[in-house]
This record gives sequence, structure tokens and C-alpha cells, in this order.
Amino acid sequence: MKNKNQNSIENKGENSILHSGFESKILNKIAKNKIEPIPKWKLVFKDLINWFKYLILVIIASLILSIFIYCVFDTNTDLLERAGVYIDGVRYFLCCMFWLAVFISMSLLARYCFAKTNYSYRVLFKATHATIAVLILLALIFYYYNVNEFLEKIVVNNIPYYSQHFKTKMTVWSQPDRGLLSGKITYISEDNICINPKNVYDVPHLSNKISIEISDFHNKKWNIKTDDTLLYFTGCISVGDEIRIFGKTHDSNTFDVKEIWRW
Repeated sequence: MKNKNQNSIENKGENSILHSGFESKILNKIAKNKIEPIPKWKLVFKDLINWFKYLILVIIASLILSIFIYCVFDTNTDLLERAGVYIDGVRYFLCCMFWLAVFISMSLLARYCFAKTNYSYRVLFKATHATIAVLILLALIFYYYNVNEFLEKIVVNNIPYYSQHFKTKMTVWSQPDRGLLSGKITYISEDNICINPKNVYDVPHLSNKISIEISDFHNKKWNIKTDDTLLYFTGCISVGDEIRIFGKTHDSNTFDVKEIWRW
């Protein structure tokens, strides 16, 4: 018993010496580097900043994903081929990959900011899956409400390199010399044009001539001449609505329309 007690006392003594030696090294390092304790409010503020950056990046990533979905599923290649216009596959692929790369970058940055928050190590794996679900949900909501179209118009109008090298729905439908025109209706001689076909396979004709004026996505005014025009939409279109037009240019400001589609 005495030997056991003596050994335990000796072990405690050795541990205390090692512990004190370790503490002294830490204290010396603190004194040498003049390290001061960080106030609690700074830690809380830093954590809030990381949360704020995480939420902002999640929203941005969702917006980017909605643009990617828009690029992939809103090409209308069948309509373009009927008009004799074929999308450049390389440029279309580059456009999609560009937005996908930006989305992945924003998602990784969002995960990094979340990892810097307090207690994130406890739920990082679950939070990653939850973030992916939120990203997809927000992207679908943005896509449904056409937020992605608004953002892409800003990009096309303000970044010339993008519109020159990437083919988007907006740039494709802004080629009046090739019979493709789009924009917002600014004037219409009737209150609206309403189509309610009895058969979904019927394509109504606009037999009477209606005066329409649109402003394209480069803010140029166009006078639209209708003559036995096919109307590929249901419901009504009126001033403020965006439309796509297939036809041919009559002069620099007049467009003879063959078909009208909703944007």
C-alpha cells in the first residue's frame, strides 16, 4: 500500500511539474508576443458577420442557379430552327458552364463562411445538405417569378464581353436582321389582344391590322406591322408585356411580323 501511494504521489508530482512547465511556456509566449484576450463582443460580432456573408452568398448562389436553369431549359430550339436560326452549340455550352462554375464557386464560399461560425463543427454535414436543398428551392422560386431573366438582361446590357461571346435567349431574340425580334409592348392600337382558342392545336390568326410598338432590349423603338399574323399564345397581351416576334425587317424601324409569341 505504501509503495502504491508513494508511486501515485510521485506521478502527481511529475505531472504537476510538466503542467507547470507547459503553463510557463504559454505565459512566456503571451508575454513575449504581447497577446491580449479578445473581448466577447468582438467574437459575437465576427460570428454575426460570418452568418451575414453566408446568407448573402446563399441568395446569390440561388440567383445564379436560376439563371443556369433558364439557360438550359429556355432555348426554344424548335422555334429557332423553324426560323432558320441554329444555336452555336459551343457558345451555348460555354454559357451554361460559365453560370454553373459561378454557382459552384458561390456555394463553396457559402459553405466556407458557415464553417467559420460558432458551433458549425457540430452540424456542418447536416447544414451542407440543408443548404443544398435551400439553394434549389430558392432557385426554382426565382425561376418561377422570372427574376433570372431580369438579372440576365442587366448582365447582357452592362457586360459587352458576355453578350459577344455567350449566346442567351435575349441575344438570340435580338437579331432583327435574321427575323428575330423581342421587347416590351409600349403601344397597341387596341386595349389588348386576347386569344382563347377552342382547340389547343388551333393557331389563331390576327386577321385585322393592329398597330403595335415595342421597345427592344436595347431600348430601340420598333413599329410592328401585322398582316394575317399567327398568334402562339393564350390569354391576353397588352402594353407592358414582353413578346417575341418572328418576321422580317421592313426598314430600320419597321418590322413585318409573321408570328407573335410570349417572351
